[in-house]
Amino acid sequence: MSFIDFLANASGGDPKLNLIKALAKERIGGNALLRMQFGSSDVVDEWSDMELLALPEGTIVTIVETYYALKKQGLSDREVFARIEAFRSAPGMPLGAYLPDLNPYIKYRVFLEHSHGLPPDVDTCIARARAVFGK
Repeated sequence: MSFIDFLANASGGDPKLNLIKALAKERIGGNALLRMQFGSSDVVDEWSDMELLALPEGTIVTIVETYYALKKQGLSDREVFARIEAFRSAPGMPLGAYLPDLNPYIKYRVFLEHSHGLPPDVDTCIARARAVFGK
């Protein structure tokens, strides 16, 4: 079963949160240090929506979802990134540099927001989120 088929068959819930859970489980399951810390990737099922959204996977999925939603409204990439950056940046902080593509922009945001801990495979997370939201 493909990853996208797995998500489509996930029992109920928000597809966005299901994607974040699946990506987080994959990261925990594939990393011995995280498995030691959490015991099992199934611990993700017990986390609240806010805890899931606070993960690097949550950042990636949310940015991809927002990107495609704003593109469908006819905004240019520059406008999309400016809106996302304005929302995600701390009040009073200067906005980040314009990055002309989704992948480098997400890597920049993940670095800013999640520079601690063991990061996920960002490129894989982006590709899977694009497959879900980029339709």
